[in-house]
Amino acid sequence: MSTYRLLGIVSLADLRKLPAAVGVVTTEAQGLAAVLLPARKPLAAWLQTRKAEMSGLLEFQKLLERMSASAPVLPAAYGSALMTPEEARALLAAHADELRDSFETYGSLVQFQIEVRWSPEKAMSRFKQDGLFSGLDVALADRDRRAFGAAVQALMEAERQRLALSFADMLRSASRDVVRLPLADENMVLNAAALISREEESVLDRAVESIDAALPDALAIRYLGPLPAVSFATITVVEPEKARLADARAALGVTAASNAAEIKERYRFAIRKAHPDGGDAAAATDAAAALSRAHALALRAALAPRNAKGQPLLLDVRREGDATARNAA
Repeated sequence: MSTYRLLGIVSLADLRKLPAAVGVVTTEAQGLAAVLLPARKPLAAWLQTRKAEMSGLLEFQKLLERMSASAPVLPAAYGSALMTPEEARALLAAHADELRDSFETYGSLVQFQIEVRWSPEKAMSRFKQDGLFSGLDVALADRDRRAFGAAVQALMEAERQRLALSFADMLRSASRDVVRLPLADENMVLNAAALISREEESVLDRAVESIDAALPDALAIRYLGPLPAVSFATITVVEPEKARLADARAALGVTAASNAAEIKERYRFAIRKAHPDGGDAAAATDAAAALSRAHALALRAALAPRNAKGQPLLLDVRREGDATARNAA
């Protein structure tokens, strides 16, 4: 049995602009089209080895980049799995408004990834010229080399943090949005994604040139793009954890068979009960917050399409680095 990876969402009007790709499947609903990549082996087996995982990821990224070069696309996260095209069509129909809004905001934009690393030795030489270490107790180097080394490292780290903020501000002034990504190694000063339109590339180029000029001969910059806006709006398909969903329903006193109207009514009843006259206001507030989270998850599950196993299938549009999805329950 085939399984599928969701590659991305395009408008129905742009579907014909996409390049032909062997094996890619499309399905349509509500003026949108989902582009799917079949995986002929079960997903668990396909990801058994790192080599297979990397091969799958590279294929996924190449196809997504080809799509975005031909037409506006709302990208999906690698690993957004579906069992059938019918599941994709149901998700399109259930989340059409949200997908359309995100597509209109991000579909025609691209991201560039900017990685800035420094040579600590060259950076230190420049900092010495600029007087960064003038406040250090030089005699400490003879008395306690370890303490002196720690003081130098602290100054270097503080300067790296300052540069990271400064460079991010330079990118922000030249783009629609910037996401700071995790640093990959100890010599990386900044790892960021900048969101722009294709017409704004020259403005971003100048910002990157300004970054390079900020510490001449001490920086190495890796500048990748244009890429789909995966750091800013990525579709993720999730099946909620059964235990978490069961707990949410139990908190409200509903079951898997309860419809949206029943869930809303039980939530209103539970909220009134959680706010008795007098009592511990802080505890009541915490209880209300927990009920609100339970209500959001149970309601989303009740309204969601079902996958081939009969479980609710939820869709989130996530921003890289955010703790939760924009629509997280």
